[in-house]
Amino acid sequence: MEPARPLASLNTAASEWNHSVSPDGAWLYFSSNRSYSGPLGPRFDDPRDDRSVAGIGDGKQGDIYRVSMHALGLP
Repeated sequence: MEPARPLASLNTAASEWNHSVSPDGAWLYFSSNRSYSGPLGPRFDDPRDDRSVAGIGDGKQGDIYRVSMHALGLP
């Protein structure tokens, strides 16, 4: 087992917190107040309602992010 270390590709000047690994070890979930303007990825609201994503990535509130452990170079 390795000691915890910062992940340069994940940590930003914004705040990141509540890091959690999925039960299968494939995904890292975390919250961040970073600004983000890219695609949101798969949506789970059905029927789709864009009001439910208002404010995402505005850098003012915490958003939940998911990244694959493989993309981070972790097993």
